[in-house]
Amino acid sequence: MPKIKSYIREVNNIALASMGCVSCKTKKAALCPYCFPEGVFHILKKNKVDKSVIGDFTNVFNFHLEHKGYIADAEKAGMF
Repeated sequence: MPKIKSYIREVNNIALASMGCVSCKTKKAALCPYCFPEGVFHILKKNKVDKSVIGDFTNVFNFHLEHKGYIADAEKAGMF
């Protein structure tokens, strides 16, 4: 989807000014594993992507272990 590609470009631009990786010191970590999929989830939902696609996405990229944010939203909507 073009909107997700645009989101990825924005994240890549942020990465240039981000802190380095604690392991390899490369500047590449702009968003945490929770924030990035949350952004994609909201793009998918806003664009009315089929619930089964969003469900598959949330199953694969479920880094929100407390289930209070975007995963809770997906659960209420029957997407997860």
